[in-house]
Amino acid sequence: MSAIEASPLRRLRERREQRYQTTSALYAADPERASLLPDLRSAIAVAGGERAAVLQIYGGGDSPAYAWAVLDLGSDAPRRSFSPTLLARVPSGELSSAIIDLPDGAGSLGAGALRSFFAAFIGNDQLHTWFLAVDGRTPRRPLSGDAIASLAFLAGRCAGCVLHRDCRGESTLVTPEGGRDRFAGSQILEDFDDTEEGKARRRRDLRFLIARVLVWVVEEELVPDPEFLEVEVKFILRKVARAGRRGDPERACWDVVLRAMQERDYRSLAPPVLALAREVERQDHLAGARELYRSAYLLAMGAGDGEVALEAADSGGRSCRRRGDLDAALGWYRVAGGLAACRGELEREAAIAETLASLNGERPSPSGDDCPAESRQEPRR
Repeated sequence: MSAIEASPLRRLRERREQRYQTTSALYAADPERASLLPDLRSAIAVAGGERAAVLQIYGGGDSPAYAWAVLDLGSDAPRRSFSPTLLARVPSGELSSAIIDLPDGAGSLGAGALRSFFAAFIGNDQLHTWFLAVDGRTPRRPLSGDAIASLAFLAGRCAGCVLHRDCRGESTLVTPEGGRDRFAGSQILEDFDDTEEGKARRRRDLRFLIARVLVWVVEEELVPDPEFLEVEVKFILRKVARAGRRGDPERACWDVVLRAMQERDYRSLAPPVLALAREVERQDHLAGARELYRSAYLLAMGAGDGEVALEAADSGGRSCRRRGDLDAALGWYRVAGGLAACRGELEREAAIAETLASLNGERPSPSGDDCPAESRQEPRR
């Protein structure tokens, strides 16, 4: 193969590797999703595809499929839409038989860019049906028995992760402060006294109502009940309209967030949520800011928006540091540093590294706290 012929192939491999590294950096705050990426990459290689995902469908029938974890090596902006009609053709049962393999898009997938598709049923929990799906934009030959067995094995590994999440119970950066048993948005109330009156009380009530629905949408993995969401957003919009507050920077953020939720435009929801979090932090309401930064990060992660995810992680680290939660601050700054490195933002990466070094100096020593500083110095070499 000549150098001229090899060059496009090399660039393709480099782009695919960069997309994998970007997704790894985005998922760094969520160990469960991050643990699936090597298996998704292997599934793409075995099936000869471009995109692999672990999908969940709420209930059944024609409900939309949500990509709980997706690795898209064929697009810089991860494509998250999957056809529930195709997934409905996957039989349920043992992993060895609960699969479909559609190698020829012309005859089985209809018109469109999708030209090959593989899916395996991996199980049910109380609310969702789960699948492993791999697709591509080029047709291929039917998968061999060995390839299907390998994909069934990978589907089993994915099942072990997603079907037993509730059993692990460990807290991560993307777990709401206080755990998932707290009602959505309750962190907002920590920034206010019970005795608040007048404008402060109205601000508290409206901010809580908006955060409650927003966090619920995020915790529902962006597939909330559409009818309930419509009712809630319309109710809050009426409350906001009656409250007035034109010219208030936070009110402007509320309007954009509510309209995006009303239109279910979740791909564009992360930037206004980030702006809202910054406005809340500007008022020194750090508990609410931390929860909103977390939500903005998860929304950006879902949309594959590395720029907003970096800003949310960096700002989230700052808000945790201001609250005195140094462990969480270190975690968020490490995520931000990884994203900055992946995006080639060297000055930003260096600044975050300096912040991490400063934070490590602020953490209390695990032993020897009561000893004089001189006695804790290392001997000269």
